[in-house]
Amino acid sequence: LVGDGPERTALHRRAEMLGILPRIRFVGSVADPSPFLRDADLFVFPSKHEGQGIALLEAAATRLPALVSDLPIFHEAFNDESLVFAPPDNAQAWAASIEDCLSNYHLLLPIAERARRIVLDKFTIDKTAEAYADLYKKWLK
Repeated sequence: LVGDGPERTALHRRAEMLGILPRIRFVGSVADPSPFLRDADLFVFPSKHEGQGIALLEAAATRLPALVSDLPIFHEAFNDESLVFAPPDNAQAWAASIEDCLSNYHLLLPIAERARRIVLDKFTIDKTAEAYADLYKKWLK
């Protein structure tokens, strides 16, 4: 698990209780997640609320298939053909979605490519700077 947050201790305890702790590596926060993203099979983002989701943009840029919470912010940035969605508060649905993604991995690759195209078309540094410049110009009129 790459990253950190308020659930880390609870997740660590839960993994220990389930006897799977030796199979899980808690990496914590890292300055550059790209090596982990390139080695991963699936990006799982079970957020209950999210402002932007930079981690998702980083994962999508590497063509990593993504399973994310069904939140408005992700629908604003992407579409149903570029991500796989699961309900934020349903652990059973998440487990089933993860299993389905890994069982049908070949179907995720075109989806991941569409997500990558969205990132390259909308969310590069240049595109983001351009969008902010346009917004500032609009406000200054």
